[in-house]
Amino acid sequence: MNFVANRRRIIVVMLPLRFAALLLALPSCAAASQQTQPRSLPDPDKLMLQVEKNQEAFDDARRDYTYKIKVVNQERNKDGSAKKTTTTDAESFTVQGIRINRITAKDGKPLSDNEKRKQEESIDKLVARQKEHRSKLQTQGKPTNAQGEEVLTVRRILELGTFSNLHEGTYAGRPVWIIDYAGNPQAATRNEFEKVVRDLYGTVWIDQADNAMVASHGEFRKDFKIGGGLLAKISAHSYFDFRAIKVDDAAWLPQSIDAEGSMRYLLFGGFNGTIHIETSEYRKFRTTMRIVGVGDQAAPSDSSPTEPAPSQPQP
Repeated sequence: MNFVANRRRIIVVMLPLRFAALLLALPSCAAASQQTQPRSLPDPDKLMLQVEKNQEAFDDARRDYTYKIKVVNQERNKDGSAKKTTTTDAESFTVQGIRINRITAKDGKPLSDNEKRKQEESIDKLVARQKEHRSKLQTQGKPTNAQGEEVLTVRRILELGTFSNLHEGTYAGRPVWIIDYAGNPQAATRNEFEKVVRDLYGTVWIDQADNAMVASHGEFRKDFKIGGGLLAKISAHSYFDFRAIKVDDAAWLPQSIDAEGSMRYLLFGGFNGTIHIETSEYRKFRTTMRIVGVGDQAAPSDSSPTEPAPSQPQP
């Protein structure tokens, strides 16, 4: 389920030392000069590389937190008419370094004892398998995510597409950089997942103070099947919106995911319609605890990740 996300401060340009005396003598002139001086914007590629470097620290902080997940899936028929709505509740936590999402209820009904037992057995096997997989990848010097899977590095993403049109905005009252991404359909790929990234386009929101990716919007140009459709299946023109929230001034945690189209994924099956995934009740289980309710949901301004930015690239 982990539709899976970054940081940089504005560069301050220092004046040469030989002007120091003049600046001290004429402070008002210096201030006027600085006000008219244009802002220096970071290079999009370098910014994304810095975001990637900072991600490890936020991943470490995230391991200390548990939170609840609610999934609302509104399915539709082939003609677009409403079919049914289902809900799934889960709790997310870390076991031996592996992020686990354990289902607690379906359509408001708690799991039966038999369902709970089967799920616990499945989780034990999953943790053991992912730990072994992560160990092998790390031995090969490959980065992994919270699920023990190999992650696509920013350097590789830069070979599959382009970040451009960097500009400023706000998210949850905080200054952010907003950057468009467009995959290159002609780029050579190494596996099916890279084909997804190559044919993806959208926008990312980067918190300026933390250099963290706090929101994203993405759309898919064409149909995809990963693992023959067993791991994932995505229909053309499906889209997703991701939002994060900062908890305890320490970690950016997933807040919500909204998607529309036809997708199939492992944890909660698949959907043809719309899906809303919301997290709440964030708890730091090792030291302190803080609960954030749904009402604390962040609301970006200037350019909202739930709507394509005006400059968003088109397929």
